[in-house]
Amino acid sequence: MRKIFILFLLFAVPFATHAQRIFNQHKYELVGGVGPTFFLGDLGGGPGLGRHSILDLDFLSTRIGGSLGMRYLLDNRFSIYTALTAGLISGNDEFTDEPSRNRRDLTFRSPVWDFTARLEYKINQETRGHIYLLKGVRGQKGNKFIWRVNAGVGVFYFNPKAEFEGKWYELQPLGTEGQNFMATRKPYSRVQMCIPGGIEVSYAASRYWTWSFEIGPRFTFTDYIDDVSTSYVNPDLVAGHAPDGYPKEAARYFSNPKYDETDPDRNRWLNEKRGNSFNNDMYIVCLFKVHYKMKETSTGAPKFTR
Repeated sequence: MRKIFILFLLFAVPFATHAQRIFNQHKYELVGGVGPTFFLGDLGGGPGLGRHSILDLDFLSTRIGGSLGMRYLLDNRFSIYTALTAGLISGNDEFTDEPSRNRRDLTFRSPVWDFTARLEYKINQETRGHIYLLKGVRGQKGNKFIWRVNAGVGVFYFNPKAEFEGKWYELQPLGTEGQNFMATRKPYSRVQMCIPGGIEVSYAASRYWTWSFEIGPRFTFTDYIDDVSTSYVNPDLVAGHAPDGYPKEAARYFSNPKYDETDPDRNRWLNEKRGNSFNNDMYIVCLFKVHYKMKETSTGAPKFTR
């Protein structure tokens, strides 16, 4: 038994020392990625009644985004990940089969820029297998697939726009739901906080390079990413309080595309439901990422390896 213990130490101690040395040398990872973006809010949606869940995603409005980030390993399980992500999100009532939303006929697109800081937890550990890939040799096989979950805090910028006669206009300055003339409705800020989360699976391609795929929802504190939240107001008043130079026809259309000023019953829309103010909007960023492990200098700063 004593001999077995000594043999175990002879093999385990050098391996542990080597693993710790590699960990100390490669605490930083430079990460870049690109992939689809999805919006989940008032506009568009899947078939059936509107649901504030992933089942209501409008896949026809899928757009694209990209990200650049840095990971710092705290230990073998925990890490801190910071990233700047930019992309485009969109929603369109034309693509939903739900009658009330389809009849509303609103649409938007918006750039999103977010900066997030997240704490990551590694669910499983990578393991080494045989040094040599010899056929017929039994033993432990290496595991190069790693699963992580993360959560944190972030800030993001958005700017919803809509199209009228071939030109795109910003919606926030217009106040499509009466923000420019109703005391009870104030203009919303285009800079907001968000709660990022996600799950990532990665594959260690080599000592320095790793590939991964991440699904990263962003839970927000605003219902105006798509510029829709409460009820209809008088489009003529929206147009009358529009910023200087804003086309009146476009202002009326963005407030209510179904509004017809020649219709005697045109005010039947007033105070009717335009959106659902009980649920905040969210967006999802899916990224195919590549990671590069960086060494530390003597001062602890990251550097590229030769």
